[in-house]
Amino acid sequence: MYGVQDLKLAVDTFRTRRTEFLFSPGYGIGRCLISVRSEGVYLFYPIGLLILFNASIFVYTVCRISLYEEMTQQLTRGNSNDRQWRL
Repeated sequence: MYGVQDLKLAVDTFRTRRTEFLFSPGYGIGRCLISVRSEGVYLFYPIGLLILFNASIFVYTVCRISLYEEMTQQLTRGNSNDRQWRL
């Protein structure tokens, strides 16, 4: 049978391997910032996703403004061509 010491050793080993696998941020280990190994997961990837989302929303907004501007110009010129406009 396994003793209490063996169980503690197994739990400690599991915790150590699990935190290494999950990219522990490593605050205060070697430096006062996120460890170099974890910078991508905790810093660069979230910032990259936010920038990508922001750029896609910007492009969508520019396209919609361009569409509304074109529709407004056609309506003010009287060239509606019996088309329904969604404003």
